[in-house]
Amino acid sequence: MQGAFDQATRLFTGKNTSTCAQEGALRDNEGLVEYLLRRSEVLSSSTASSTSTTTK
Repeated sequence: MQGAFDQATRLFTGKNTSTCAQEGALRDNEGLVEYLLRRSEVLSSSTASSTSTTTK
């Protein structure tokens, strides 16, 4: 999941991940990062069902 966190950090801070930026982004966007990680897990686990529903 480190890659997803790096991507989220760059997206919301505009910086490459360093220890300082990582800690700052985690503190500032903790709920948002958790939401994105949860959402990516849900999307990856439900791709089969979502593709069948979107092809109506």
